[in-house]
Amino acid sequence: MPNKRPSLAGDLAILAGFATFFLFRGAGLLCLPPFALFLFACLKKPGMRPVAGSRRCFLPFAAGLLIWPMRLFYWDRADFEARVRNLLILAALSALFFCLRRPARRWLRCFNGLGLKKRLLAIFVTAELLFILAAAVLTQRGVALVGDAPHYLAISPSLARDHDLNVFNQYFRGGFKEFLDVEKLAAHGTWGKGYKRIYSYHLPGISLTLAPFFFFTLSPPLLYFLLRSFLGLFGALLAVLVYLFCLRLWPSRSLAIFSTLVFSLSAPIFFFSFHIFPEVQAMLLVLSALYLLFFKAGENEKASLWAGLLLGAAIFWGVKY
Repeated sequence: MPNKRPSLAGDLAILAGFATFFLFRGAGLLCLPPFALFLFACLKKPGMRPVAGSRRCFLPFAAGLLIWPMRLFYWDRADFEARVRNLLILAALSALFFCLRRPARRWLRCFNGLGLKKRLLAIFVTAELLFILAAAVLTQRGVALVGDAPHYLAISPSLARDHDLNVFNQYFRGGFKEFLDVEKLAAHGTWGKGYKRIYSYHLPGISLTLAPFFFFTLSPPLLYFLLRSFLGLFGALLAVLVYLFCLRLWPSRSLAIFSTLVFSLSAPIFFFSFHIFPEVQAMLLVLSALYLLFFKAGENEKASLWAGLLLGAAIFWGVKY
C-alpha cells in the first residue's frame, strides 16, 4: 500500500514546533539533529526512499507548540528550561518509536521464531550487557556506594577473610576504607557477647554473593564496576524468569517479550539490578520458588522441595521477604 503524502498542515506544525524549541533555547542544540533529518526528508526527491520511513515520524516534534501555554506554569528560569528539555526528549522518544515500528516488527518475528533456549539466552545476554553498560557509566561518573550498600558490603570481607559475621574490624579498624573513601562509617550493628564483637543488623544474603570479590585486593573504581556488573547477572536472570512467567500466563510471545522489556527497564528493577541492594536477588528467589510450585510441581516431585529451599533461603536477604 503506497504511503500517503504528509499534509502541508502537518509539515507546518512540525516546523512551528521546531521553531518554538529554538526560540526558547531550553533545549539547547539537542533539537538540531532531528531538525536536520526532517529537512532532509522534506527535500528528498520523489523517487528516493523516505528518511526514517516518513515525515510523519517527526510529528511528535509539533509538541513544541505546547511551550507557549507552558509559560504560564513554571517556578523560575531553570524550571522552565528543564520542562522544555523534558518535552523535547519525550518528543524525540515518540518520534523514534514511530520510526522504528517496522524494523521492530521484523526483529520481533525473527526473535519469536527462535527456539526457547535461544530466546532465553538472547534475553539474558542483552540484559546483562545493558547492566554492564549502566555499571560502566555509573562508575565512570564517580558514583560511590549509596544508602545501606556500604553496610552490606562491610559483611563481605568478614565472610571472605575472617569466616564469620563479626564486622568489628570493618567499622572500628578502618576496614571499610578498602571500598569507601570516607573518614568514618557509622556502625550498623549490635554488640555481641565476647571481646570486640559487633554483628550487623543487615542480613548477609547479598553480602555472601559478593564475598568472593574480597579474596583479592581490589580497590575502587574497579571494585565498584566488577560488583555492579556481577549483580547485573541476577537482574538478567530475573528478566529470563519473568519471560518464562509471561509465556505461561499468555499465549502471545510478542506480549511476553514486551512485558519483560517493560518490567526489566522500569524503575526500580533496572536501577536496583546494579546496586548493592537485596531486593532483586530476593525477588529472584521468591519468583523462582513460585514458578516451580505453579508450573513444575505437578510434573516433578523434587520441584516442591527446591521451591521450599528457595523460599527458606530468601529470609537471609530480608525478613520482610
